[in-house]
Amino acid sequence: MAPRLDDLDVTVQRPSQAVSIRTWVERARQSRTFGVGAHHDFELTWVDEGTVHYRVGRRDHTVTPGVVILLPAGHEHATCVGPSARACSVHLSAELIAGVAEVLGPGLARQPLDAGLVPAPERVLRLGSLLLEEGSAGGAGSTLAADGLAEALVVHVLRGTTQQRTRPSCRDPRIDRVLQAIEAAGGAHLDVEGLARTAGMSRYHFSRVFREVIGASPYQHLLGVRLARAAELLRGGQATVTEAALAAGFTDFGRFASHFHRRFGCLPSQMTAARSARRMAQTA
Repeated sequence: MAPRLDDLDVTVQRPSQAVSIRTWVERARQSRTFGVGAHHDFELTWVDEGTVHYRVGRRDHTVTPGVVILLPAGHEHATCVGPSARACSVHLSAELIAGVAEVLGPGLARQPLDAGLVPAPERVLRLGSLLLEEGSAGGAGSTLAADGLAEALVVHVLRGTTQQRTRPSCRDPRIDRVLQAIEAAGGAHLDVEGLARTAGMSRYHFSRVFREVIGASPYQHLLGVRLARAAELLRGGQATVTEAALAAGFTDFGRFASHFHRRFGCLPSQMTAARSARRMAQTA
């Protein structure tokens, strides 16, 4: 007999615009499997009791107490929740991730995060516990405190990711060549057909292998890199909206604005306005 839906208790908190927290308890005595899907935001998940299994591309990850997994936006994954599991997921907006990455270093804003287990998870667990408490308590200043804790979480994750990138790659070397080409160009003026040629594969075979290895389609990955590049230019005041769109390889400005809003939760012009407002406040 399959687990009943009412055996899964889910509580959702939203302490700020950039953060949502989901705590869930599986009361069934058997595993529950969810189909392949992807989020529009970034997810950090840990387990208090039991196990949760993830399959991202070709990789399998098991989350047990003391372990934290990162699932970036747009990465397709399948989830299997073990019996009597208790877990917590923190969802962080793409705009928050990009903003912190820009402060840490311009290159990080253009490098998509990889799905996988977070190194040195103890700090994530401590910060996550504080964030969960803040979300439950509410009160004066709770939004400010939640954003500060969320930023600290992102800093820790990005630091660990930067260290991991200095190690030898374990990916398919053909896909590595493609990722290097995307990074070198900032995603601009590239297409799936050209990336398949770089990999030395047919478009169909390349798309299938890329999705298996990375957990997202070549188009989704390329789009994310291009949008991150445009956001980096807008936040840094290095370009107008039109210039940022063109630099990131967009010629249809309506589609650019639509994709941008879906990824960051605001229009490119709103990001520019927010940057100007921050600068005015700093000089006032």
